[in-house]
Amino acid sequence: MDTDKTTPRVWISTADFAELVDIHEVTIRRLRTLEGGPFEHGRDFRRIGAKGFRIQWHADNAQQSLTDWKGVVPAQEETFSRTEPLVDR
Repeated sequence: MDTDKTTPRVWISTADFAELVDIHEVTIRRLRTLEGGPFEHGRDFRRIGAKGFRIQWHADNAQQSLTDWKGVVPAQEETFSRTEPLVDR
């Protein structure tokens, strides 16, 4: 098969996507499964293979979703104050 090496690939591996956006692969995987996360199945990533274990990323869509993502809104503001002592004395 004759392919043009100058044409960018649309669907890329997790390792290639992590390198593209300069984020560790583990972080990309965690963001993919995060409720309220930036990525949507079918638009930003797809599963391939007979059992669907491998993930491919749509380079443009996933990068734009990550850029547009506002983050997870916490249920309540964290004050880092203790409500009870850690040890009973």
